[in-house]
Amino acid sequence: MSNPVGVTRLGHVNIVVPDHNAAVCHWRRLFDTEFFLCMYVPEVTAVNTLGVIGDTCIELFAPWTTESMLGRALVRRGPGLFAIEFTVECYDRAEQAIRARGLRVTQADPQRYFWVHPADLGGISVEFSPALFKGDPRDEPGWSAGRWASGPLGITGLRSLSLNVTEPAAAVARRFGELFGARVIADGSAGGRDFVEVQVAGDTFRLLSPCGDGNTRGGVASIDFGVADLAGVHRWARGAGVPVVVAGEGRLALPEQLNLGCRVEFVQSSGEETR
Repeated sequence: MSNPVGVTRLGHVNIVVPDHNAAVCHWRRLFDTEFFLCMYVPEVTAVNTLGVIGDTCIELFAPWTTESMLGRALVRRGPGLFAIEFTVECYDRAEQAIRARGLRVTQADPQRYFWVHPADLGGISVEFSPALFKGDPRDEPGWSAGRWASGPLGITGLRSLSLNVTEPAAAVARRFGELFGARVIADGSAGGRDFVEVQVAGDTFRLLSPCGDGNTRGGVASIDFGVADLAGVHRWARGAGVPVVVAGEGRLALPEQLNLGCRVEFVQSSGEETR
């Protein structure tokens, strides 16, 4: 399928946190996160820190004030997952493709990044950027995520990002297809909700239709890691003192209440996700 926006990969998952140092220690202790860049970003009045867990990059945003955009979001919604960033081949091509299809750009720093209104992408906050961050270990020659696969959690790679969408999942999947060349790889129902799984530039996104109770708030629901052995996850959880819960057949979850507002799910895999 065509990819008019020019998406090349999932750049990172954005997470807002109230305490930068505590969050870095937490993610490093539980997931052996390899942090590689810390920066103060004046335009959002926050300290941003990037790190990788296997082949997945997260960015922690710690607002300095409750008056900033991120600070207000932290007060209103609490800490946790709030957006995704797609890396694109070319800033101009990406922005032009977005605007030509009637989507609204809400914030932009020309040639660096821009954001699209969540209502235009099924309730998901999405940032687009051509940037490859300095020091990202994934871009180093010969880099491998193998050490996470052999670690206590046995993470073999990103299974998917689960996204709560504000429209039927099939409609959002079509929009992702038109914009990013997404292809549908699975669909079905789980927990009373319809879902569609799509692949964008090699990464999987699990689009979850709105609940039947009328709650239509969109956003990133969870990071879903493939793991070699779910029993190993149970052992890790006991040792770390953070109990996991059953989230479905072949799935365990670390609830957001135990992980600074971020839900992480572990999915039994065959190890094919390792890169």
